[in-house]
Amino acid sequence: YEVGVITQRTAFGYDLIANELTAQEKKSAADAFWKQAIFPAVEEYFTYNRDPIAASNWMANSVGGAIAAAVATAGDTSSWDEREASALAKLEFAYEELLQGLFPGDGSEAEPYGYENFAMQGISWGISSLRALGIHPRGTERMMQAFWWPYYTTVKPGLQLDTGDFNGHLTGLPGFAWGAEFSGIPELRAFYDSGTHLDLTKSAHGGENGHMLEEQLNAIDVVCCSGPAPAFTPPPPSRVFPLRGSAVLRSGWDRDATVISLRVGPWFNHEHHDEGSFQVAAFGNALIGEAGYGSYYIDPHYPDYFTQAAGHNTVLIDGNPFSQMAFAPRYWAAFKYPHFASQLLSSYFDYLAADLTPAYDGKLQSYERQYVFLKPDILIVHDEVRAPEKHVFTWLLHAPPDAKLKHDGAAASIQAKDAHADLVAAGSNAAWSVEDTPIPVTLFTDLDHQHIEPRKEFLLTSPSAAEAEFLVGMKFAAGSAGSEPGLQSWSEEAG
Repeated sequence: YEVGVITQRTAFGYDLIANELTAQEKKSAADAFWKQAIFPAVEEYFTYNRDPIAASNWMANSVGGAIAAAVATAGDTSSWDEREASALAKLEFAYEELLQGLFPGDGSEAEPYGYENFAMQGISWGISSLRALGIHPRGTERMMQAFWWPYYTTVKPGLQLDTGDFNGHLTGLPGFAWGAEFSGIPELRAFYDSGTHLDLTKSAHGGENGHMLEEQLNAIDVVCCSGPAPAFTPPPPSRVFPLRGSAVLRSGWDRDATVISLRVGPWFNHEHHDEGSFQVAAFGNALIGEAGYGSYYIDPHYPDYFTQAAGHNTVLIDGNPFSQMAFAPRYWAAFKYPHFASQLLSSYFDYLAADLTPAYDGKLQSYERQYVFLKPDILIVHDEVRAPEKHVFTWLLHAPPDAKLKHDGAAASIQAKDAHADLVAAGSNAAWSVEDTPIPVTLFTDLDHQHIEPRKEFLLTSPSAAEAEFLVGMKFAAGSAGSEPGLQSWSEEAG
């Protein structure tokens, strides 16, 4: 993919100066593009088809760069019609397969947000180059619509509630520049404008890999925007993305809105074992988080904690961080995976029920998690778990970094900078406890300019039994938590 990233920029530079080059210089450039980028991409993604599901941000950048190089050299050498033109047809086929494989068609891209932004950069170089030849690839529309997932998860610029290998903070959005200019979708234009402040004087340092390139502004940003942003009516505040396996419940679109991001669905590239997990932000503050971003290159706890159920707001069986061991990708229909069983989204409340049983790979007979969002500021989560034998079940809730935690019996609170969450547990498993959690090693790269606070999580623990039930209410408010609980539980007989 790094060759693809370099090829995208080199092809753009070549196109700018091609009229100043001699025929021999053009041939030398075309031969280099062919040897280093075009022919390898054809071999990899067409001839040998080494990515048959065609769903990879690597493929997006490799194929997008090869297409850009092939189009940039069009007509510049006598052999183009026989060599590059033939290769371009094969690359377009691979490109169209990519648009089908990477975008499930429900308004999302299947990878975490940072990787979507990165993949969209390569895709944008490809589609802009094909557009110069009048080619409109099959699948363009579903790709354009894939901005809706990050659109919904964005709390404010630089704070997004996505899952998997993503740190929650993305600012530059070069992957969406082309769509913002040419799609005609006003919400996409507004989304791009909200996250991008064009400054091409900065670029990635040599040696930085794809992760560092994800949000780096580059030449593709200059395509947007040629006109003023159009007005639009805000979409409904809550939306389910069933093919991706995600949902966002929002109280509205203002800066103080409560935003709840949920993960329930098939496994995919860079995702974690986080079925049923949820994150919450309100008043511009993250209030319910996860364990944090662990680098898969250097963090020793990446494979045994940050990617596992223990690093998310899930239920553990007998304290096992590997409680959710099932891999159920969306490409194999024979595998069952967690899914939203029912939903009701409205102006005043949202309701979702999720069947999480398949995530536990046969260890459970059933596990249903229900979410009730009473807008604008109350979330209720209800779990019912059944197993064929006795287990101790632990209900996890991660606080965001630097939050202050308090608990007293069934009541607890999470204090962030400008907002807080009051928690109350009800039923037989209602005594909160707090534990420290591993700290991502990436935080230790600059100890001279920051103070690193311990990471913490709340826990509810059941006695050993074949069944367990958890019921937790959360109320989100601005400012500091008061001395009295913001929520209380009660029970009464029905009928």
